[in-house]
Amino acid sequence: MTHTQTASPTSDKPKAIGFVRDDVSGSDAPRHAEDVRRHAHTLGYQYVYTVRPPDDADDPIGYALGMAAGSTSR
Repeated sequence: MTHTQTASPTSDKPKAIGFVRDDVSGSDAPRHAEDVRRHAHTLGYQYVYTVRPPDDADDPIGYALGMAAGSTSR
């Protein structure tokens, strides 16, 4: 499990959280995470962090949604 924080939470821009699955992306996961970050910035979002759930997560989407829900209080 990896969480990479990339921006301060004080921006007025809408926030974006990236989601990359190592079991899908394999060795390309770091590049995919950078692509997601770059795309969010291009669209005008403040990129907060990348969620990379553990490979054995039963519900990787639910895991990411839980992380995103927790970030709204910051």
